[in-house]
Amino acid sequence: MGGSDANPGTRSEPFLTVERARKTVRNINKDMSGDVVVYLREGTYELEEPLVFQAQDSGQNNYSVTYMGYPGETPVITGGKRITGWIPAGNGVVKADTSGLRFRQLYVDGQPQTRARTPNEGDFNRLHYWNEASRTIVVSSSEIQNLSDVHDVEMVIHKEWTQNNLRLAPLDLSDFEAHLIPLEPDRTKAFSSHDYLRKKGQGYYLENAFEFLDAEGEWYLRAANHELFYKLRAGEDVSTIVAVAPTLVQLVRLQGTPEAPVKRIHFRGIVFEHSTWLEPNEEGFATVQADSIANGSEGNHRIELPSVFRLPSSRFHATRFSSC
Repeated sequence: MGGSDANPGTRSEPFLTVERARKTVRNINKDMSGDVVVYLREGTYELEEPLVFQAQDSGQNNYSVTYMGYPGETPVITGGKRITGWIPAGNGVVKADTSGLRFRQLYVDGQPQTRARTPNEGDFNRLHYWNEASRTIVVSSSEIQNLSDVHDVEMVIHKEWTQNNLRLAPLDLSDFEAHLIPLEPDRTKAFSSHDYLRKKGQGYYLENAFEFLDAEGEWYLRAANHELFYKLRAGEDVSTIVAVAPTLVQLVRLQGTPEAPVKRIHFRGIVFEHSTWLEPNEEGFATVQADSIANGSEGNHRIELPSVFRLPSSRFHATRFSSC
């Protein structure tokens, strides 16, 4: 079944997108005399931006608006983009053009894959100590490879009940020690946290460099060149793999205020997939406690989560518009 946003949104002539259905609901829910239901048909719905629901999208007069999968069907809403056009890059590695997409995760045939790292997944190196005077992180030189490009490399440090993701400046290597210098503001945030969180011997690994791409299922994003590299697993056929890169931080946002809340909107029978987390790409990740981040000021309330939608005498149907 095809769809078009120029259609009336009926079973025989469904809309193409969820956003078009949301706008239509907003036009008819002001004087509700029954529940509103929007059915999503089987298929994958690719979002270009988050679905934003505001007070005007709410159910009124004690009735509800429900977005749901059509009975017996399981629609998928995704914040990911399919990566195609793979070509050989040698040693079991293939590469593709990302068209400038920004992401930190990669799914191949529905399974999350490992961002290329050293040591490989399951193992950790141990840092020597944090040098408070020079604000560097000291590790063994033998654990640091000569890298062709350090710009995309991150150092991930596991602490007692938090972790740091730190972008790195060019490396300063000596015979026995390497003094790793985080970029700003990562460096200031990491060295401004409680000093008891900076201990000798903490586990760490480095990730996202071409030189780390040595295990099946690992991937590396060379952002400056818009290139994605992936090391094929045994038995994988590059012509048939389905690779998806999550590109949206949010899939659905309920955006209300205490005076105008979002209410009586329900989401049922819909799968939400492929959201990402881009903060470490922009400013590192080094929190004070428990990996907790608080944004916004008092009196400014926002709830953010992934979600989806239904109608009584009018029933809108959204249908599949892409394969992912």
